[in-house]
Amino acid sequence: MELWVGFSAGRMEWNQQAEAIWRKFESSVVLPFTYSTFRAKAYAGPISGKAAAVLIGPGHPDFRRHEYARIVLDRQFLDLRDDQPFLTLLHESLHLASFQTYLATLHQAKRELVVHHDQCEELQGAELSKCQLAFLLADQLFEADAEFSLVTRYPDWAGARARFFVEMRRQSAAAPEPTLPPLLRGYALLAEMLRLELAALLVREDGDRDDVATLRRTIETAMLSLDPATRQQLDYLRVRLSPSRPDFTSLKDWGPDVYRETVGRIMSTPGSV
Repeated sequence: MELWVGFSAGRMEWNQQAEAIWRKFESSVVLPFTYSTFRAKAYAGPISGKAAAVLIGPGHPDFRRHEYARIVLDRQFLDLRDDQPFLTLLHESLHLASFQTYLATLHQAKRELVVHHDQCEELQGAELSKCQLAFLLADQLFEADAEFSLVTRYPDWAGARARFFVEMRRQSAAAPEPTLPPLLRGYALLAEMLRLELAALLVREDGDRDDVATLRRTIETAMLSLDPATRQQLDYLRVRLSPSRPDFTSLKDWGPDVYRETVGRIMSTPGSV
């Protein structure tokens, strides 16, 4: 399988830099996946976040004749410091490893839904936010799996990754809250609450643990301000998507159904939200 690495927004002039970043990373770690050939290739569109991993196969809008793996870097990746670039690429590499193996069925469920909802890009306002939040929430299953996998497969890096993860949660808390209708705001709060639940499972230092507890209380207070019907909907999804589920280790079995259910529930929310 080919591996493509490049920057988002069609930054072809940064292809050489993207290759240098990848070569430096792979020279310092045993990769969790294998690939046959490498291409430095920019991605035409934007991404959310600092980096993203994608497995391109039949049914994907970018699929042509053969399957390939892709890691896309955003401009903000260059703002990372110390071991953060390494940790970010390791996280994305673990995604690719899972997509190709034990989470292949879950990834296929996502791929099918992405294709089905490709009209999301044509939406605006609250409807666009609803579509983005549907996949953001469902994707928390993949995110939690990658973090747990890092702890298991790369234990020497687990502490550093946990600290970085908590720092990202602090940055998220400091960012301005987007203006959204009540139910969509609830979905956004739930996404952050799930990340904080995950952070609580990963942290090893008392200071980080205290910060996570404080951030969780802030989100819980905000969620209590929502109407009872909205809170009931969010409580249901929180149980379904929680990284604290006793059966999370069997994600490959129940994950596809929960992924489809999450996206379906949110996308079927009335337009008024």
